[in-house]
Amino acid sequence: MKNRFILSTLLLVFVFASSSSFSQELDKYTSINEMIKPDPAIKMGTLKNGIKYYIKKNSKPEKRMELRLVVNAGSVQEDDNQKGIAHFLEHMCFNGTKNFPKNELVNFLEKTGVKFGAHLNAYTSFDRTVYMLMLPTDIKKKGMQVLSDWAHNVSFDPSEIDKERGVVREEERVRKSGDSKAQLAHIPVMFYKSKLADRLPIGDTNIIKNSPYDVFTKFYKDWYRPDLMAVIAVGDFDEDGIESLIKDYFDEIPAVTNGRKKESTKVAMNTEPLVSISTNKEVTFPVISLTYKREKEVKEGTYFEMKQNLSDGFISAMISLRMQEITQRSNPPFQRAGVQIDNKELGDFASTSIFAVLKNEDLMRGYGTLLTEFFRAVKNGFLQSELDRVKKETLTNFENMVSEKDKVPSGALANEYISNFLDGESIAGIDREFALTKRYCDEITLTELNERIKKLVTKENMVFTLTAPDKEGVKIPTSEKLLEVYNQVSNKTIAAYKDEVSSKVFFTKTLTPGSIAKEEKNEKQGVTTWTLSNGAKVVFKPTKFQNDEISMNAFSAGGHSLVSDADFNSATACDDIVNACGLGEFNNIQLPKVLAGKTVRINPYVTDYYEGFSGSTNQKDFETFFQALNMYFTAPRVDKDGFDAYISNTKASIANSKVSPNSVYQDTIRATMGGYNLRRMPMTAEFFDKVDMNKAFEIYKQRFANAGDFTFVFVGNIEEAKLKEFANKYIASLPSTKDKESWKEIKINEPKGKLHKEVKKGSDPKGVITVTIPGTFEYNQANRYQIQSLVQILSIKLREKIREEKGGAYGVGVSPQMSKYPKPSYKIVVSFTCPPQRVPELLEATKDVLKETQDELASDDNMTT
Repeated sequence: MKNRFILSTLLLVFVFASSSSFSQELDKYTSINEMIKPDPAIKMGTLKNGIKYYIKKNSKPEKRMELRLVVNAGSVQEDDNQKGIAHFLEHMCFNGTKNFPKNELVNFLEKTGVKFGAHLNAYTSFDRTVYMLMLPTDIKKKGMQVLSDWAHNVSFDPSEIDKERGVVREEERVRKSGDSKAQLAHIPVMFYKSKLADRLPIGDTNIIKNSPYDVFTKFYKDWYRPDLMAVIAVGDFDEDGIESLIKDYFDEIPAVTNGRKKESTKVAMNTEPLVSISTNKEVTFPVISLTYKREKEVKEGTYFEMKQNLSDGFISAMISLRMQEITQRSNPPFQRAGVQIDNKELGDFASTSIFAVLKNEDLMRGYGTLLTEFFRAVKNGFLQSELDRVKKETLTNFENMVSEKDKVPSGALANEYISNFLDGESIAGIDREFALTKRYCDEITLTELNERIKKLVTKENMVFTLTAPDKEGVKIPTSEKLLEVYNQVSNKTIAAYKDEVSSKVFFTKTLTPGSIAKEEKNEKQGVTTWTLSNGAKVVFKPTKFQNDEISMNAFSAGGHSLVSDADFNSATACDDIVNACGLGEFNNIQLPKVLAGKTVRINPYVTDYYEGFSGSTNQKDFETFFQALNMYFTAPRVDKDGFDAYISNTKASIANSKVSPNSVYQDTIRATMGGYNLRRMPMTAEFFDKVDMNKAFEIYKQRFANAGDFTFVFVGNIEEAKLKEFANKYIASLPSTKDKESWKEIKINEPKGKLHKEVKKGSDPKGVITVTIPGTFEYNQANRYQIQSLVQILSIKLREKIREEKGGAYGVGVSPQMSKYPKPSYKIVVSFTCPPQRVPELLEATKDVLKETQDELASDDNMTT
């Protein structure tokens, strides 16, 4: 289960929008404070016992449905002797109910193709508990019975409670790290004088370990009640039939009168600044944040809230983009930074937060730059050119969502309805939201935003937090120093922002188009292959999975394998360096501005054995996409500032990786399985000291010098005439030779036979077991399917043995890795976290399951169709 606890969010999305099957005129209202009416295509109601329901027909994916049981209660409702019980009950719902004793629920659903974790899950937060179930529509009655059992028929078998105590303790162990421990130390300051500070969802494992059984059942009786519940159903079904099922399975739950009152979780305001500085030897990156709290200004679900959220989204985006520009200059003071404005937080307050991921060597330079850039906007405001770009991007994003409105997955819609039930967010439907967004984009002015940003900064209700590594060479500032710098920056005169916009046209090169030399069609697969006059191949298949999305992958054999060991450092970084430097006449600050409002995504890649591009676009921007693709072949930009920024940021991001026990553990596995070949060794700061900019560009150009050796694969809603025109113009005109390269095998001396290796690192009592089973096989669809099936069987067996029977792990991961090159091979990797003292026992149990599976093969009980 997921523990829905997030300390901070690094970036925001402007507006979430639910799908609608209709369009209509723009909403008319007499007051902007009116509530936005829900999309009438959503069937909504309230049962006589108080349970609310949301029903929406949606055919993506076909013959599937998403069910949710939402409980408007979480860890804040716990008594002092119940800390962690809300989350524990979430676990118990999977460990036995009236109609599904013990583990029969999970076993039954897995036999229908439902995967525990992927399709069957739950999460608990401070203020909510949500159960999620995706299943075939032909077992919808069983699905409703499952939700109904969760709502009022959980068994609370004492033996199951006792087994689950250990699982929850292991969940806490999985989540514990140096970063999380350091961040948790900020909680009393973040949730100042609020019960939230003492009610983390994971709770107190001593209470979980020792509580009598009635403590668990009391919370369930108090808070799992109809007036605090909603049932959500979205999927490929008959809505009236689903409504009848909801009534059949939930009407019988008796209403609760005089139920316990939910306490307020209001966070107190503070006159003097609050400062929290937390360090830990295993912190992997330093983070600083400043939050201005304020009383909530808007009512959820109103037109005013939508407009205010849009305005604040513009402000957040404009400042965040300015800070992003700083990270793309030489020797940037921080790795990333941004602003987030929330009009409702936990504790029923609003906030404006600025944050930065700093660099160890100079925390205060990054902090000072963060404040300076923020107050540059506060004091001088924004520019019309900035606002025009974020409005253009917002409308483009909405246009893309509208074009795909009938392709929205049912799970995304279900999440929208959860937010409506718990948070009061509007569910107007994408057509109306888009119409309102266009209206508000026209209404929102630069003057309004420049005034708004000033009002978000106050002299009271400030909260500063700093998380930093406790290591030699990292100078940790005092609270007094943080406040001193804040006062200095906030009071000084700061020059206005200058918008670095290029007036040049994106693509100016005159091309001589090529032609299609050969055409082949596979009628059965619906695939067409063109061989162009320069030798390049274009393979395409029109699809209707998305209405206006076109995806591309281009590839050619070669990759790093053709580069000497001496040049490997520069080779492995060359694709990222090109991305960091821009394209053609535009550096990486100018390029996004030139392409603002366009859906053009292209990423070059160079791997061990291949080089190529992945990307996506839409019909409107199809030609711009081809222009950019052509430029990635012919005009990669050499930019010293971009290169320096990439090296600086990359080195900073890995600087503290060696203090993370998990990072050291994974590095050891990679190096060991890679035979300690230099191409399989962990990345280090020293590795990037040996990356040479000119050599990296030379290697990149070599890898992409011969377009005739590439295959370009396009899928999506493709107009063949346009694809032919653009392929001839922008691909067939690319330089090529008659040479056909292939990769060279990289000799990796993988360990032979059985290998047992231990890694000891870290201060927390945490054990991690990883078992890797390598092998060779004939690479074909049948064998790949067999390995995937074997992995699923192992997942079930190991979950039953390690988690459910022994209570030794929160979850057991089993994953396949299959490669065709350089030699067809596979690896099956089993990995889980457990108490260190139980490593020998659980390792043997794992080996037993592997041996049993090998001996018994697949039983009918574990096979589904």
